Amino acid sequence: MTVMVPQSAATIAAALTARSKREPGRLAIAIAKPAARRPARYEEVSLAELERDVNTCMDVFVHRGIVGGTRTVVMIPPGRDFCATVIALLKIGAPPVFIDPGIGLRNVGHCIRQARPSAFVGTHKAQFARLVLGWGRDSIRIALTPGGDPAGRGPAPPRPVIDPQPCDPCGEVAAIAFTSGSTGPPKGVVFDQANLIAQAQLAAQLMGPCISGPHLATFPMLLLFAPVIGFAAVIPDMDASRPAAADPAKLIGAAGDYRCQSMFASPALVRKLGAYCRDHNRNLPSMERVLSAGAPSHPDALATLGAAISPAGEIFTPYGATEALPVSNLGSREILGETCEKTRSGAGVCVGRVLPGVSAHIIPISEQPFEDWNEITPLPPGEVGEIAVSGGVVSARYDRNPEANRLSKIPFRSGNGFYHRMGDLGYFDELGRLWMCGRKSHRVVTARRLYFTVPCEGVFNSHPMVARTALVGVSDAGGVTPVVCVELPVRKSRQERKRITEELRSLGAQFEHTRDIRHFLYLRSFPVDARHNSKIRREVLAVWANKRIRARPAGKET
Repeated sequence: MTVMVPQSAATIAAALTARSKREPGRLAIAIAKPAARRPARYEEVSLAELERDVNTCMDVFVHRGIVGGTRTVVMIPPGRDFCATVIALLKIGAPPVFIDPGIGLRNVGHCIRQARPSAFVGTHKAQFARLVLGWGRDSIRIALTPGGDPAGRGPAPPRPVIDPQPCDPCGEVAAIAFTSGSTGPPKGVVFDQANLIAQAQLAAQLMGPCISGPHLATFPMLLLFAPVIGFAAVIPDMDASRPAAADPAKLIGAAGDYRCQSMFASPALVRKLGAYCRDHNRNLPSMERVLSAGAPSHPDALATLGAAISPAGEIFTPYGATEALPVSNLGSREILGETCEKTRSGAGVCVGRVLPGVSAHIIPISEQPFEDWNEITPLPPGEVGEIAVSGGVVSARYDRNPEANRLSKIPFRSGNGFYHRMGDLGYFDELGRLWMCGRKSHRVVTARRLYFTVPCEGVFNSHPMVARTALVGVSDAGGVTPVVCVELPVRKSRQERKRITEELRSLGAQFEHTRDIRHFLYLRSFPVDARHNSKIRREVLAVWANKRIRARPAGKET
């Protein structure tokens, strides 16, 4: 299914203008007001009202000196102000800089130092943190709070225009989004207008027949695409930076109030929402399409939530990264009907077929940069290597990070174009489906063999008493030893853990790639990424496992 932006709309801002003229009274956003109990109250914003908000923001921004090329940090929760602020910045040509506050105060400071923004638009809380912690002390000259000045006293008065930061000489910068930093320091990903439109187009394809129906918006990026795609965004009462802490009852209530047909749910939210529906005999009868990304969702969680949505509905698991989203897609019917059994046998996680307009290949594993794509011979189906992608949704570069660009981008020296190295390992099967085997940086290399995280974890995750596992490498004088960290859903006694360990060893012995793994460590919950609360931070677990193994009595395996 191909979904086109409105004619003559080459940007998100232009798409909103075109739709607001054609359907001014149509619902654009519905924002749930925080409330302890139902019935919930909502602030509803039409397309015409959102367009007026955008134009008002533009006037204030330009008067305050935010003009084309002015990099502007945006720290506002998803809602009316967020949409108006970001779309106004895009319309002006002032690149919004997105930094997830959940990555930690120190990382936020790192991101601001790297981006060197001239302006900061944020809530009172964000402005307070900026002042106290000195964020952008050397670069930020303009500070605004939605709805008025930082003291909240109404629209800010005009003042002389301040010269903005010069436009980027390397090419158009529409927006900058920082990675979550779950596998290294956060990096600023540069998007141009074509990237944003291409992402919106593929997001529309992922939504399929639910494209025009109300959407339960739990992910800010999809909220921005609403004017392009044409759906009404229903924003539930939740902290979008902490999806795992969301109240399922409030999400179900918002979805029911507007008969939402689609939603985004991180794997943590898929698990939590499905369990709540099962345990409280609730359902989402209007929900026909759920998109879940950020990390693989457990098949049991997919089945549980799938039983609560419309019988005609399905959960889809698009694969991608901040630098390239989406790349491929796979539905829960295919996962539950076929690929999950292969995952349990160590095949990795199937992430589906590559989407239209995206090209993907498997290249040899290497820590070194590649200077020319034409010098690379992609690997054949079935052979594991690094996933490399190209297409309109793929960002061409990182901001002010030449070393990351050198390591991650593979140019065509003979012409235009490039491939981006995803940093993920995988392979194509005989049906042309892409399988993911874990991060390149997380592979465990021992004297005897090479271990890929996801294929090993898939075997141990099949144990009925295990919530999830994580493979890490522990270094000592004798080399590197593979260790599996185990998260249990409920606390177990030492004796029960010993029994589970022996059962895990028996499971591993059934497969060639796991039979030599002998060490298992238990903890109550894994550290996860800030954005989706689902991606395991294996580098943190590796440090913890090293300390545990070294502190263990000699000769003890568990």
